[in-house]
Amino acid sequence: MKKKAIQLSVWVALVILAAACGGSEVYKRLSAGSMPEMGAWDGVYYSEAYGRMELTENGTNVVGLYEGERYKGKIEGIAEGDLLNFKWTQWNEDLNGKTRETTGHGYFRYTVVDEGTPEKSRLVHWAKGEWGYLEDNAGHAWEAVKFPDGTKKVLTLEDKAPEEAQSKDPFASSGSSSSSSSSSSDSGSSDSSGGGMDSLGGGGGNLDEDVNDLF
Repeated sequence: MKKKAIQLSVWVALVILAAACGGSEVYKRLSAGSMPEMGAWDGVYYSEAYGRMELTENGTNVVGLYEGERYKGKIEGIAEGDLLNFKWTQWNEDLNGKTRETTGHGYFRYTVVDEGTPEKSRLVHWAKGEWGYLEDNAGHAWEAVKFPDGTKKVLTLEDKAPEEAQSKDPFASSGSSSSSSSSSSDSGSSDSSGGGMDSLGGGGGNLDEDVNDLF
């Protein structure tokens, strides 16, 4: 009887360990659809949760930058129709001024929504998707509305990854800075130390007037 109790305890412990190791993984395999008419990934977006985002499209390659109050990040992805799968790398600055790197994956689905009235149509372009840590690509919503075509890209990202992450970054840039208006970008390491995108919500810069211009 005692032996059976021990075996049962070991089995329960193994089940709990397996759940702890794999239960938190969130990865979605998605199929691409057709890009909506007049849709294009290239442009400037705004998310109430994560601030300004600027994407540059070159064929199927899409790179970009995003920025919040105390963080900057970059995106590198592959577009297929209305689907953009990407890797993100973010640098968060804590209250002591120390910068930490976090990375993960995500996806956007390009959608066009008529937010007008029966009398007057008003088509609004959105990038709607999710992001996750490390190899996860889902679990946290990320939605951004697109500014009108021709909106100027202004974000830049100095390559100031934390010292402990630089040696782990297989995509480390040799340049001193990068911009979302260029045709290439870099991704970062899988070091998850420090807060992620949801640790410091809120947009960066004075975007209220720009967002109001959309409506």
